[in-house]
Amino acid sequence: VLIDGNAKSVDFKTPAHLQKDNWYRLQIKRVISNQDSLIFIISDITEAKKLELEQNIQEKKFNQAFNYSGIGMVIVKLNGEYIDVNLVLLQMLGLDKDSIKSYNFLENTHPEDLEVTIANREKLLKGELKYYTIEKRYKHADGHYIWCSSTMSMVHDAEGKELFLINQLTDI
Repeated sequence: VLIDGNAKSVDFKTPAHLQKDNWYRLQIKRVISNQDSLIFIISDITEAKKLELEQNIQEKKFNQAFNYSGIGMVIVKLNGEYIDVNLVLLQMLGLDKDSIKSYNFLENTHPEDLEVTIANREKLLKGELKYYTIEKRYKHADGHYIWCSSTMSMVHDAEGKELFLINQLTDI
């Protein structure tokens, strides 16, 4: 259906009985010089669909590993703001989804571990390290500190731009 003269499109797969796994995009456009005429364009989008499906699988694998891992995991913006945290980390620190939003990982790092944490994080942000692992203490919601093995890494987009950090923590 054409609305306001804009092109419309639909993606479709080759019928199953043809035993091909190809994808196509049908676009319908109105001819500007003749409002009674339409142009139908069919494009092979098989490779783009395969890439999209592969990306969906990768995203599902990451989400599965993040949410059902046996270790604590947190995703943070480059400025340190919380993006997401898994259930294991919440339990490890005695927090819930609401309280984690105000939890600051640097502020809740033991004072004796802060210098090495900041130095390694800066090296990671500058691209001097791909990841780092340290043993450090985090403040539990009850006030005591717990020792963790903390591995921090940077996630980049396809062009290499920094997106966010992932911290994986194991209670040791």
